[in-house]
Amino acid sequence: MSRDLPALPPARLRALAARHGTPLYAYDAAAVRRAHAAVLRCFAPFRASYSFKANPNPHLAAVLRRQGAAADAASAGELCAALAAGFAPADITLGGPAKGDDELAFALAAGVGHFVVESAAELDRLERACRRLGRRAACSVRLNTYAAGHGGLRERMTGPPTKFGFDRAALAALAASRPRRHCRLCGVHVYNASGILDAALVARDLAAAMAEARRAAGLLGMGISRLTFGPGLGVAYLPGQRDPDLALLARRVKTVLDRELQHEAFRGAELQLELGRYLVAAAGVFLTRVLDVKTCRGKRFVVTDGGINHFLRPALMGHNHPTAVVGRAGGRLAAADVCGPLCTPIDTIARNVMLPRVTAGDLVAVGRAGAYGFTMGLQSFISHRMPAEVLVDGREERVIRRRTGFGDGLANVPPVR
Repeated sequence: MSRDLPALPPARLRALAARHGTPLYAYDAAAVRRAHAAVLRCFAPFRASYSFKANPNPHLAAVLRRQGAAADAASAGELCAALAAGFAPADITLGGPAKGDDELAFALAAGVGHFVVESAAELDRLERACRRLGRRAACSVRLNTYAAGHGGLRERMTGPPTKFGFDRAALAALAASRPRRHCRLCGVHVYNASGILDAALVARDLAAAMAEARRAAGLLGMGISRLTFGPGLGVAYLPGQRDPDLALLARRVKTVLDRELQHEAFRGAELQLELGRYLVAAAGVFLTRVLDVKTCRGKRFVVTDGGINHFLRPALMGHNHPTAVVGRAGGRLAAADVCGPLCTPIDTIARNVMLPRVTAGDLVAVGRAGAYGFTMGLQSFISHRMPAEVLVDGREERVIRRRTGFGDGLANVPPVR
């Protein structure tokens, strides 16, 4: 994949914006299917487990379900989205570092097939929930047992002290504790970091994860019926970045698996690959309409109807996504900030991006917006309407989330007396 906008021509983008209004998220189903197939070629015999945190829209997730993916939910809300997408409860895993008692009970009642536990206290709470409901739970232990070197990556879950998983001391304490009667420890989960572009680093993480899984299984005295590995595959957002080299990755992964799967610990184990961003990021585009263009002290500002309330990620992560004015190619480029409608100077979705001449009414497209877009925004701030989401599949397109009305944000607010 390149870091260009999705393979939707400018005329299609303009038609989508005209029909459904702006701001608007549009997703290309074909791009999702291509990304899923590419990952499976790299990681055979792993099965992809779609991480709903990347984009929880059930219609988009259903594209992956139809391709054979499982589902990874990090909350009861994401579990509901997975069920709405048509995933069988047995194909859903509930993870996340903070599961409330009500969420655990809800997941058990729904028949969730697997739980990832992050601490002994959480395992005890799940044990009590199982006992109350007369259920049993298959569980994976999340490992944070070694210092993985991931350089300057911002989102690291292992290496430095974090809230995630069991470090070696906590794992040893778990091994020394009394067994739980209702929770069966039978799997290992490892997710080191997000946004990794280096194929060699992903393969190194896989090798380390499998070695640590064997060590943990021996310490806990359990067989491994499931190994879940989160590769943290990134996508290129910035100029000069490149997406992971999947051909190189496939060769490196095969070398690791040829060696590690010889171990008795993995005999018969189900292999799952937890990932979200790589599957959906490049499939999404955020469309926003220009309302005003102004110059202040020599700097150009493009003011649009979509801002960080709808698309927070560029401001949160401190970098631009690929940004273009739809249908305006060539000509002299000049720097501009693309800003939204909020009453705060941080409401900027692209800083110092090189754009051609822009006028009110133009359409701005922000690429690679399929992951951590819609639901990462500040939707309630300033009470602007929430954007629609549209799924494009060849000639077909359908609204998968309706645009809200002006007062819809008050739907859950009781009347003032």
